Amino acid sequence: MGILDWIKTPIEVITWIKGYSKKKARQQALEDFGHDPDDADPPDRHDLNVAEKHLSDDHSDLKKDIQSLRGEIRSLREKDPPKTISAGEQLAPIKPEPKIKEEAQSLLARLDKLKQSGEELPLSLGLDEGMALVSGGEYDKAIEKIDDYLGKIEDAAVQMQARVDEERFLALSAKGDAYYNKPEYKKALASYMDANKLKPDYPGILNNIGMCNIQEAKYEQAKSNLEEAANIESRINGEKTTDYAIFINNIGTILKELGDYDASLKYYQKALRLFSAIYDEQHSYIAGVYNNIGSTLYHKQDYNEALENHYKALQIDLEIREESPPDIARDYSNIGTTLIYLGDSIGALDNFRKALKIYMEVFEENHPAIATVYNGMGLALKNKRESKKALEYYQKALKINTDVFGEYHPMVARVFNNIAHLYHSIGKLVEGLPYIIKTYKTRFKFLGPDHPDTKNSKLGIEMCGGDPDAVEREVREEMEREAKDNPKK
Repeated sequence: MGILDWIKTPIEVITWIKGYSKKKARQQALEDFGHDPDDADPPDRHDLNVAEKHLSDDHSDLKKDIQSLRGEIRSLREKDPPKTISAGEQLAPIKPEPKIKEEAQSLLARLDKLKQSGEELPLSLGLDEGMALVSGGEYDKAIEKIDDYLGKIEDAAVQMQARVDEERFLALSAKGDAYYNKPEYKKALASYMDANKLKPDYPGILNNIGMCNIQEAKYEQAKSNLEEAANIESRINGEKTTDYAIFINNIGTILKELGDYDASLKYYQKALRLFSAIYDEQHSYIAGVYNNIGSTLYHKQDYNEALENHYKALQIDLEIREESPPDIARDYSNIGTTLIYLGDSIGALDNFRKALKIYMEVFEENHPAIATVYNGMGLALKNKRESKKALEYYQKALKINTDVFGEYHPMVARVFNNIAHLYHSIGKLVEGLPYIIKTYKTRFKFLGPDHPDTKNSKLGIEMCGGDPDAVEREVREEMEREAKDNPKK
């Protein structure tokens, strides 16, 4: 029985997240919130201070005059005593004290001179003018001026909130990218979800949420996220865009994870046509799709054609070497995996070592892409009958994947599966049985009973001397208990 131990490496997903232009994201956000999309640089303090604009240092005398005038007007309001009314007193317009009225008129005259200077004045001077008019007894004018000020300040508050929301959106998106690349997928998903609350119809964020759900093995939810992203992009910008092609590619990846390889190939081929119409052949996106097509053909056990596509990807990535070292490593890793099933374990190990060298230079040691290489090296060594060394590499892969994904995840199950088959190959069925049972249970829960990997794991239980039907009943009971304990999950 073949060991279905490998799928697309996590770095392939990162490629597509990085492909969604950050500059475009900022421009789109600026436009959506009513600002100039060309103003895509981070805002400074002045940008955020919509309600109260600061004057430049070149107008320090004017600033002093304004500050002095504002202080005097507000002091004048404090001199105006609280109003009282005696029993039986007739209500009538209250006249200001002559001294206060005179002072108010003087201040209003100074304010008029400032207004005639042609300089940009703080919005709050409108309030100061209204307050001075109150002190001067010009109540109708005061009400008109204050109402005008209130309208402007409310508009300014709306604009400020829009800019704050825009900056929060971009900050949460960047925070999600940082967590994703660490990789800490649950935290990345939380940041992307918070950003999505601010802009529910933003396709780039929906894409990134989908990518996190792929890493969390929530494939149906990821598919829904990516389909929504593609539909929005198509409706707004059409289907001849880079982003639309990215979303189509990522849907293909989800379908591959779900075991629908024919449908996956259709999406990859569509993405390839779209990318080829936008870019020349020497582009990392095109190389990435060739890689994905190769991975899907590998799962269909069409190893020669899979290898051909992986070599196409490698050739392109080597041409643009400075731009894509991790992509080159991905290609070497996939070539290595395919060579194993073509009977060339020595050639596979050579490619895995090349991949590992590059990954070690660009990633932390706990990155899932490195675990994928360790897993592949273990499989090649197992085929060379170097069981002890093979187990060492499997254990390295298992530690990384468990640390990143937890014990129950398809990426972890993939290594459990290979350890079980290693023990089976050397006749240690008892040692292998717990690993293949864990593999089957995880795949049953995440991929369903009809997925090709799940079916192979069920056969593996029997090969290791276990009772596959009893294990299936057990996992179904576990899922029923989990559903009762977590009804909203």
